[in-house]
Amino acid sequence: MNEKFTNLENNLKNQHEIELNTFIENFQASYPQVSKPSVEILNLNKVLENLIRQKEYRLFILYYLIL
Repeated sequence: MNEKFTNLENNLKNQHEIELNTFIENFQASYPQVSKPSVEILNLNKVLENLIRQKEYRLFILYYLIL
């Protein structure tokens, strides 16, 4: 009787592991990792936001063209 439950438990563990692995593979395939923007780009975005607030549109256009 104990051997039967041990076999059932092992089968259940194996089935769960297989289902988990297939779920992880499907999830990673449908949601690829998105890279984070670099520090330089984040800083340039802050500079652009500040230029807009200061209404320095000519400088904003120059910075925007550089990007």
